[in-house]
Amino acid sequence: MERGQLGFLRKLEVAGVWGPLHGQVFQVFKESKLTFLKTLSLPNLSLLSELSLLHFHLNDADMLLLAEAVRVGNLCGIRVLNLDGNQSVGGKGMEALMRAVVESQKGLPLLKRLCIPYDVYRFTGSTEAIIEARVSGKLPRTTLIQLF
Repeated sequence: MERGQLGFLRKLEVAGVWGPLHGQVFQVFKESKLTFLKTLSLPNLSLLSELSLLHFHLNDADMLLLAEAVRVGNLCGIRVLNLDGNQSVGGKGMEALMRAVVESQKGLPLLKRLCIPYDVYRFTGSTEAIIEARVSGKLPRTTLIQLF
């Protein structure tokens, strides 16, 4: 991805592991996840329409990297964004993602389905951030927000 050789991708599903990670396995996974998320900000995914990061152990800091990819417009072709199983995503992460939608030039104009961890709604500001992004006109085609 870093070399721009995956620009042909239309669907990308990255499944993490179910359950906690420990020791060296955790460190390797964490470094690989960080590299992957930073790569999403590189302008090489113009055909990508579905991005699923399932049980990818995303947290608020990781969501900042995903938000940056949205902010720079590299994910504007996304129709489906699935964050199912990422129970460590909190209010700050979801707010950052939605703020990036609003601040970006195009937002996520093709996004139809957003799947987010159910727990996100318990954090103050998350719901408001999603509503603000929707009202801004930067999510014009979003018709389904699923909570998992």
